[in-house]
Amino acid sequence: MHPSPLKMTSFLLFLVFDFVRGVYIPDVALVQFYLWGDKTPTSLQFAAPVMAKGEDDLAPYKDFLNITSVLIYDRNVTTCDGINQKAAFWATRYYFHEAVGNPVMAFFSPGCSSAASSLAALARSFNKPMLATTWGDDSTFSNKRRFPTLANFSPYIDYSLSMFIFRLLNHFNYNTVGILCDDANDNLSLYIPMCSNVFDSLRLTYNFSASRFYVNATDENNVKHYLEEIRAVARVVIIIAHGDRIRSIMLAASDKQMTGGDYVYFTVELFPSARYFGSIAWNTGDADERDADARTAFRSLFKISLRSPDATPEYRNVTDEIKMLSKTRFNYTYAPGEDVNPFAMAYYYALAVYAQVLNQTIAFGENPNDGANTSRTMRNRTFTILGHDITINDNCDREADWTLHQMDAETGMFMPVLEYPAKRKVLEPSRDPVEHSVREIVWYKRDSPPPNEPKCGYRGVKPACKPTEQRYQYEQLVAAVVNLFEVIRGMMA
Repeated sequence: MHPSPLKMTSFLLFLVFDFVRGVYIPDVALVQFYLWGDKTPTSLQFAAPVMAKGEDDLAPYKDFLNITSVLIYDRNVTTCDGINQKAAFWATRYYFHEAVGNPVMAFFSPGCSSAASSLAALARSFNKPMLATTWGDDSTFSNKRRFPTLANFSPYIDYSLSMFIFRLLNHFNYNTVGILCDDANDNLSLYIPMCSNVFDSLRLTYNFSASRFYVNATDENNVKHYLEEIRAVARVVIIIAHGDRIRSIMLAASDKQMTGGDYVYFTVELFPSARYFGSIAWNTGDADERDADARTAFRSLFKISLRSPDATPEYRNVTDEIKMLSKTRFNYTYAPGEDVNPFAMAYYYALAVYAQVLNQTIAFGENPNDGANTSRTMRNRTFTILGHDITINDNCDREADWTLHQMDAETGMFMPVLEYPAKRKVLEPSRDPVEHSVREIVWYKRDSPPPNEPKCGYRGVKPACKPTEQRYQYEQLVAAVVNLFEVIRGMMA
């Protein structure tokens, strides 16, 4: 078994501390804030075992590093609304009343963005680094002038998704989109902010023609009404909705004759999880006798998700141990086939990067207590952890890796067809992990992507598509208007 990156980092730390221990051996407090339970991907049962594994990898060297792990949570606080009211109080109480000797300290924030923002403000005033893996969105969170000690290791940041969608649409020569925003099931407070961010970015940042429609995806007539609205303005449809709603939306599109190869649909599932996102599936066991229609409709649907980590030996070993810790120490048993979710794994990456940066800081004779400097040291760098590249940009945000999936016509399963590795910042074709052959996109009933706009326009009223007599009348009308304009201009002259 190969030593994990954290253990290798620990060895380097040992060498550094062995050299300087007569001068300075820092106490390091890893202060972690959690929601109790398992209601979010970063709740205690998911994220705490990840941090525990990271700390275990540093265990052989704790005599030289003096690590203290501090878990802060309340069994009655299980939602983001609850911890938003508590996190700042907990942090202040710990810092002023429980932290002894002002140790080197890093805050690991809960996944809730509002709570993370309040902690980031305190971390700035304490000048301590804060490592975040936010779940959801807070537009102020990316402002590093306001939060100079903050590093965001979340695998999903709103502008990263918008950037990937832009690159994707641009790759297919699309610049006009209709966006369906499902507000029928927004229990995670995820879909509506995601929809707003994508809409605003496409329109304002990337100069797309974008139309947004809020739809109640549980109401078939409501869905069909807005699909009819989209028909008049776009042939590319982005669906931002709970996974359980996708099938009914695609069936409504089928009923409106909008799944015959002239339209293309994109939806977002950050990572496979029926618990959080529902199931994007066409197959219901034919409970409504419409599986065949749904399977055909899904031929026009693409799924956007965070790129799954390559199953390197290091990654498999670490996640297997995390699952064991979850069961033995945190009373959570992973279901067969269930993976450690990417938001929880972000804690491991954050701890590994912090260890490397702390090592560098001490080796260079700099102040490990300077949180702003710690944050600056992380920027514009790529760290290799568990065989994966973790890229931190100049805003101290982790760059996300993305994947585009398409349903395989033969198996009915979604398979990756395009990849976007953040380190290389280019779209790349996916390859079969066994045969290593390129997976080609198969356009339903077409040899190429559907055009951005039909030949006759979205409403079928372009002059070139009118009957000869109507076109002649139109051309005469245009000529008359031009002549009238020339007459008026001559009179004014």
